[in-house]
Amino acid sequence: MTIINNNMTHDRILKHFIQLFALVFIGMTIACSNLEDDVNQLKTEVNTLKEAVSELKKAQEASKTIKEVKKLTDAQGWSLIFTDGTTIRLEDTISIKQDEKTKVITITMPDGTLFTFDMEMIRPTGIVVLDNKITLSPNSIYSLEFRVNPSNAVFSYNTEGKDAAIQLDLIKSTRSVADSYVTTPELYKLRRIEPATDKEGKTKAGQYVAYIQDNGSLRTYNEKVALVLTTKDKTGKPVQYSSELFEVTSGGLPMLYLTTPGGKPITSKDDWMADCIIDLKNSEGEDILHFSDVSLRGRGNSTWSYPKKPYAIKLDKKAEILGMPAHKRWVLLANWMDRTLLRNSVAFEVARKTGLAYTPRGTFVEVVLNGTYLGNYYLCEQIKIDQERVNITEMKKTQTQEPEITGGYLVELDTYYDEINKFRTARKKLPVNIKEPDEEVLNSQQKSYIENYFNKIEDILYASNELSTYKDYIDTDSFIDWWLVHELTGNGEPNHPKSSYMHKDRNGKLKAGPIWDFDWGTFTPGSNSFKANKSIWYDMLFEDPAFKARVKERWTSLKPGFQTILPFIDEQAAYIRQSAIVSNNMWPITQNVNGDEQMFFDDAVKRLRDAYEQRISTLDRLIGNL
Repeated sequence: MTIINNNMTHDRILKHFIQLFALVFIGMTIACSNLEDDVNQLKTEVNTLKEAVSELKKAQEASKTIKEVKKLTDAQGWSLIFTDGTTIRLEDTISIKQDEKTKVITITMPDGTLFTFDMEMIRPTGIVVLDNKITLSPNSIYSLEFRVNPSNAVFSYNTEGKDAAIQLDLIKSTRSVADSYVTTPELYKLRRIEPATDKEGKTKAGQYVAYIQDNGSLRTYNEKVALVLTTKDKTGKPVQYSSELFEVTSGGLPMLYLTTPGGKPITSKDDWMADCIIDLKNSEGEDILHFSDVSLRGRGNSTWSYPKKPYAIKLDKKAEILGMPAHKRWVLLANWMDRTLLRNSVAFEVARKTGLAYTPRGTFVEVVLNGTYLGNYYLCEQIKIDQERVNITEMKKTQTQEPEITGGYLVELDTYYDEINKFRTARKKLPVNIKEPDEEVLNSQQKSYIENYFNKIEDILYASNELSTYKDYIDTDSFIDWWLVHELTGNGEPNHPKSSYMHKDRNGKLKAGPIWDFDWGTFTPGSNSFKANKSIWYDMLFEDPAFKARVKERWTSLKPGFQTILPFIDEQAAYIRQSAIVSNNMWPITQNVNGDEQMFFDDAVKRLRDAYEQRISTLDRLIGNL
């Protein structure tokens, strides 16, 4: 049985009640204390805000200018430092923003009240261009870097109209004092200004880029200009600063002007158009060649069907052109399929590193036909028999007996098979086009001689037990060097065959070369095997151990020269870059032939360069394993 003591129970209840009341009282006291602290804090913040508003109003009424907005590190908030030395502290709850263009500081209070102040202007004291000469191809754009002092100076990027802050000034002497008169060049203009950045995309302090563009007038020029910066001094008065003079010239490349009678279009690759005019100006705009009795026509096989047409030139008399030996016959290669425009030029340079007797010379030019700019072309020697080209004996029609009938012959193995004088070899049915002697000279005896000569070589290679006797009929080193050029560049044309030239001098052996036509399918990455070792007669030549041994010897000897092509690619790319970019924009490639058709010029050049460098390494392995 449980006995409850009523008195004890009442005492306990009273005790618990007193304890509970005490806890409630203490809690209420603490809560009231916290509330009081919050109220006091809020009063302090309101007073601080009122003081800030009052100080901001006074500063704004006084048209003060902010020198610096400083983030406080020891406490939350900001410090506005004015140019007169006064300071206003603002809490974190206040929004502060700066307009990048106008440099105006906007302060937004918690209640939405706005205050605006001008940031102190660090005014320019000078302008310096970082190039002393720039060259412009037709319609091209040059990015000229310049520096404004001090590096944190503020100025407008406007280049248009009466409020232009940066202008090109065509002048004869420098200027550094205020002068509102600026002579604007007529043949090129300043397009825009933007901050300069490094390779990582970071802005260079105080450095900018001025984009200057040729206006496409096709006129030549060589002028002195300055970059002029117009701004205001502390009093609001306009002031101008001028850079040192720098030179602006037209055409980093020579300009070739072609004019046909009455401006008639060139529509045939078979018929010459007579009475045409040629004017050639160098990169400085100086006249270096004028011919008023020139014949022009189209040229090429598949290339004549492309949008950008190639042309052939026949002068009325021999003339030296841009340092190339005098001759009447020249060609303009359009290189339409080649995004880099460099493939032919680079391949020719590779061939010059070998022992091949002759490789066509050429140089890049800008072409204007009847006043219309056609873009970048490669002005090149046409393959002809001549002392300065394929240097073999020129035959006469009357020469039908040995030794005269033994040469010289210039032939092209090509499946187009479109020459008047031609034949197919008896065993391999190779299409041999006789280029020279031409149809006005070549007689039946001469044609029979060179045809029999080719058939004799095939008899030895494909039907004789004396394989090594081919050396009595072909020049082994020329066939090796010619093959190496095609392998290095990745040119599979000999497999058709196409554009495969050979020549034979009087009393001489048949030689391979010169090389020709490298704008299609060359300098592409990824090939890990030989490209032309089964073409023409090479399948049997590589059956001869002595031939393979000689290939190894030639490779070892020539490889150092082949490696020097890499800087040549860099130099040529830099030389034609502006012209190439404009030309590629004019003539978009609509066929996928090299794999770089949609690339930018610089990327396409890098791909070509990397492919060539890799090909050297690949051939080193393949030839070593022969």
